Amino acid sequence: MTWQASIWQLQSVTRPCFIEVLPEPPASRPELWVLARGVTEGVVIYQEPEGLLTVPLQRLRQVWSGKLYLTLEESKYRGFWLAPGMVGAQVRIVQQTLKDLGFFTGSPSGQFDAQTQQAVQRFQRANQLTSDGRVGRRTLLLLLHVGADALASTT
Repeated sequence: MTWQASIWQLQSVTRPCFIEVLPEPPASRPELWVLARGVTEGVVIYQEPEGLLTVPLQRLRQVWSGKLYLTLEESKYRGFWLAPGMVGAQVRIVQQTLKDLGFFTGSPSGQFDAQTQQAVQRFQRANQLTSDGRVGRRTLLLLLHVGADALASTT
């Protein structure tokens, strides 16, 4: 779910979410940062490989686009969302989204097989995520965000 929020609302965030930032130099699309929590002087974000970093309010004003993406609630999230060997409609949706983005070349079958795992790993590497081939919360949210952009550009 996307929200337009003020910079002051970001500072009061108490659970992880994504925020959209404008990259340097400007690229074709904004990037997503994982916002861990708000603090008095700005926000704490998580970035690989550095880990937790504090972004001062002044810097945040320069790069933040104003968009906030709520994540799944921690208490409702358990382990990986999708992993090799799983079967179902959710796998088919992920396969179709990966196909629309050019990462999956097969026919969406709903079976999380080796080809699906490799497509997920390519997507993760392309988006600077941990490349484990499993669709966890971060991969899922980024996949749905990027996939929504791809779907919007074709309509």
